[in-house]
Amino acid sequence: MDQIYHNLINRLQLKIKQMYERHSIPRWIVFGMDNAAVFVVFIFAYLLRFNFELSAFEMSLALRHATIALVIYLLSSLLIRSFVGLLRYTTVEDIMKVFLSSSYAFFVLALISFLSRRIYRDENLVIPYSILIIHYVTVTVLLIFVRINIKVLYHLVTSSFTEKKSMLVYGAGQMGAIVKRVIQSDNNGIYQVVGYLDDNRSLQGKMLDGIDVYSPSILTQEFISKNRIEGFILAIRKISPAKKSEIIKAALSLGLEILEPPSVETWTNGQFSPHQIHKVKVEDLLGREPIELNM
Repeated sequence: MDQIYHNLINRLQLKIKQMYERHSIPRWIVFGMDNAAVFVVFIFAYLLRFNFELSAFEMSLALRHATIALVIYLLSSLLIRSFVGLLRYTTVEDIMKVFLSSSYAFFVLALISFLSRRIYRDENLVIPYSILIIHYVTVTVLLIFVRINIKVLYHLVTSSFTEKKSMLVYGAGQMGAIVKRVIQSDNNGIYQVVGYLDDNRSLQGKMLDGIDVYSPSILTQEFISKNRIEGFILAIRKISPAKKSEIIKAALSLGLEILEPPSVETWTNGQFSPHQIHKVKVEDLLGREPIELNM
């Protein structure tokens, strides 16, 4: 019965994954939804500012202000191109574009309102600063929240139901963080990072990307069995052959699988594929640089 249920879930997951990969939301729809949110949230900011009392302000004036805000946000969005990324693959860069687009629009609207107060004296252009702030914070959080949740949903739907190997990453520096993100981005991968090991005492006991950083001394048979650790990935760029050999031998004595990322020279555009993570070489057990004979 469990096997039938498991197969059914896998088939459903595969269908949804194929649907996600074949169809994506066109840019113009993302652009339209973003700017519709800008307009609606602006009216909400007006209502919130006046405690939802419709008699406290002119709705026609609020609509005019909302239209001005929409035009400015629309132009800012076109300038920054905050709508071009695939939502299911939202990156930090995509989030920064949304933040910059909203920020530019906010400062332009604040400048227009300031100049109108001092020079033009036109109430159609004088938007209360409190409303601008409420709108800016709310719409920025909303747009980022939607993008992140679509990415999380895609990850949940497409992630494999097969059991993954729990791995430790030796090195909680930049390389360790990169290795963890590469593994995490591979929905069909067989590994998952459950902890970091690092010799730096200032990092031990802290968390990196929500994962605990341990001292290498924690690597005991009891710890391995308790946490079902099956291997670790050596993610330190500068390490002496002797130290590397010591770490590998300690891991082998515990029956762990030992992997390492590819050399930086083999990366493409500053990145590497999860499939490039490979087992350590036999020469790494020498504790010194291998001797190459001059034939």
